Amino acid sequence: MQSVDLFSKKKKKTGTVGIRSAKSSEVIIDFEFDLAALCLRQFRSATHSIELSDVVPGNEMITRLVNALSANDIYVQRVVENPQQMNWANAHIMDRHWVITGRHYLEATPVDFRVVAVGQEQYEHSSDTPHDGKTKFEIIAQGMITREDMQANIEYLRDNILEVLPHTPELKIHPIESKLYMNEWCCLKGTIKNIGKESVEKIAIFATGIKDSKIECFNELVPDNSMQFNLSIYVEKKGSVPIAIVATCEDKFGKLPAYKKQLQIQVQEKEQTKVSSIITHFNQPVTGNILSGTGDINIDNRDNHE
Repeated sequence: MQSVDLFSKKKKKTGTVGIRSAKSSEVIIDFEFDLAALCLRQFRSATHSIELSDVVPGNEMITRLVNALSANDIYVQRVVENPQQMNWANAHIMDRHWVITGRHYLEATPVDFRVVAVGQEQYEHSSDTPHDGKTKFEIIAQGMITREDMQANIEYLRDNILEVLPHTPELKIHPIESKLYMNEWCCLKGTIKNIGKESVEKIAIFATGIKDSKIECFNELVPDNSMQFNLSIYVEKKGSVPIAIVATCEDKFGKLPAYKKQLQIQVQEKEQTKVSSIITHFNQPVTGNILSGTGDINIDNRDNHE
C-alpha cells in the first residue's frame, strides 16, 4: 500500500496521503479445473400415455379437462383444436385432435407441459351424433434443471396431470333381465352405480340402437351408491338386438363424457290370444256382417225346437 485517497462528506476527493510501509503479503492459490462439477442447465422431460376406451372425444371433454387443471393450480396457456378428419380405414370414424399447453411453477422453477388428446368418434349409418368412441392422452412435462433432484419437480407435474385425466366420478351400468316384446313399449330395468370418489349430478339415461327410447333422469349420485332405472324402450325387431345404454352426467368441473354399456337384449314376439270356435244358435235367419275379432265363428242357422 503506497497511498490513501481522502474524500469529503459530499463524496468529493480532497487529497491523497502517501504511506510508506515495508510490509507485504504473499498469497498462493492452488486450483484444478473440473468440468464435470460445473453447474450447467439441462433439459429434462417426463412423458406418459393413457387411453380411455369409453370416452367419446368432444369439446365438452376438453373444457372440463381445462377447468380441472386450473382447479389444481396448473395454468393453461392455450388450447388448439385441429379440424376433424375422416378416418382413412373406416368412413364411419372421425378423428379428433387437441393440444393443450401451459406452465406450472414449483417454487421458482418453471415447468412447461403439453397434453395431446387424440380421439375417435364412431357413427352409425343413420345418426349425426357419435354412439361410441375412445380417446388417448399423451402428457409431456418438461423444463430446464440445474440439479438432479429438480427432475422430481417435472415428474410431480406429470403425475398431477395424470390424476386429472381419468374423470373422478365413474359410473357403472348393470342391466337387469327384463321381458321385452316387439312393437310395443317395454320396461328395460337396470342399475347405475358411482364407483368413483366424487359425486355426480344431472344424470340422464337413455338407450340407442333401437327405434325409440325415453329418458330417465336423476339429480345426484354420491360415491359408492347405486340407483335402479326403469327405461321405456320401443323395439321393432325380435331376437337378439344390440343396443347401448347411455348415461350422461356432470361434476363440479363440467359435463363428463357419456358412459355407455353395449349389450344384447332378447326381444320376443307377443303371442296373440286366439278363440278356436264359437257355436251360436239363431231362432231366425241371420243376415249381415258379424264382427268376430280373432278366431272363427260358426253360424248354425236352423230351427230351435223345445
